[in-house]
Amino acid sequence: MAKQMTRLDEKLQLFSKLVSEMGLRVGEAASQAQQAVADNDMGLMAKIVSDDAFIDQLRSLVESDGVRILVSEAPYGKAIRTVVAGMKIVTHLERVGDMVVKFATLCGVKRISVLLEGCLAMLQYDRQMIDGVQELLDEPDDQKAIQLAKLDDKVDALRLEMDRKLLDIEPKDATDRSALYQYYASIKELERLGDHMTSVCSWIVYIVRGEKPNLNE
Repeated sequence: MAKQMTRLDEKLQLFSKLVSEMGLRVGEAASQAQQAVADNDMGLMAKIVSDDAFIDQLRSLVESDGVRILVSEAPYGKAIRTVVAGMKIVTHLERVGDMVVKFATLCGVKRISVLLEGCLAMLQYDRQMIDGVQELLDEPDDQKAIQLAKLDDKVDALRLEMDRKLLDIEPKDATDRSALYQYYASIKELERLGDHMTSVCSWIVYIVRGEKPNLNE
């Protein structure tokens, strides 16, 4: 006989769906940003910028819903960990959404192949982390979260490689200098994006174990 859902169970289910929906939206934005920059698609870039407002609204909704659950239901154990972690996770997801928007603004910037390819490679690893987190938001698994966080090492390694390539390029004019600065800013943001997703992984571990490891070391 199936266990009847309590009011807290129902609220937690809705709360978790909202967090998962935000993860899904961020993943879609990252995928679109990768396509927009690869194709230099200004129209798709504009869509990404516009859609980011909904991601921000989802964060506010999750946080408000989480506070209501904490106040009205006084959950304990895994239930309270789910709410606390969810409220922290959406903060990271919202920042990732902002970073994806900034990356999309590489559309229209002078194409420097070696830097463009490197940025897209960094985003590909970041996207793998975002997609992996999306699955873990639906079914938290501490071991999978720890393994997923290790992808950030690949992002960091690419960041170092890209920094060296940036130094090897001599700007010829103001347009080149502006483009190099924008690539540098994007490379930095893509590396930080990986850090945010690693933090999300640590909060997923917290949901399962009740302890939050530092996976960003």
